[in-house]
Order: sequence, then C-alpha cells, then structure tokens
Amino acid sequence: MTDTERRKEKSGLRRSLLIVLDTAGGIIEVVERMVNTIRHHCEDVTMVIPRRAMSAGTVLAMSGDRIMMGVHRFRGIRSPPTGCR
Repeated sequence: MTDTERRKEKSGLRRSLLIVLDTAGGIIEVVERMVNTIRHHCEDVTMVIPRRAMSAGTVLAMSGDRIMMGVHRFRGIRSPPTGCR
C-alpha cells in the first residue's frame, strides 16, 4: 500500500458518490463550497440528471467525473448569480 492510499484510508475518503441532480439553478458560491466538500470526501463523482441542471446546477454537474442524462434532458448556463452586488 502506498503512502497516498494509506492517507486516503485514514482520512475516510470514499471511493465513489452518485448524485441525482434536478435543479433550476442557485448561487455559484454555494456550489463552489459544495464541490469542495464533495471532493474532500470522494475521489469519483457521478452526476445523474433525470430532468434538468440549469445555471449553477450545470457548474455542479460539470464538477463530476461523469454526467449521465437521457436524450430529452438538458443542462444549460444562464449566468449563475453570485454574492457580489
């Protein structure tokens, strides 16, 4: 076992996570914190989009290692809101 594998084992890093994502969007800073937390705990992330992932939801979907979605599903960017005014 390598040092990296031992560190991952001690830190409790999970091998994979599957997230079902259906969203009209949200705040980009919140998505950034979510991605940082997910990546801190998981090394392989799959995003499943059963219907839609818009705005900041698209950014979250694209942070995964793979995206699974059907033919009639969609994702798109429309300027996710930020906390800046």
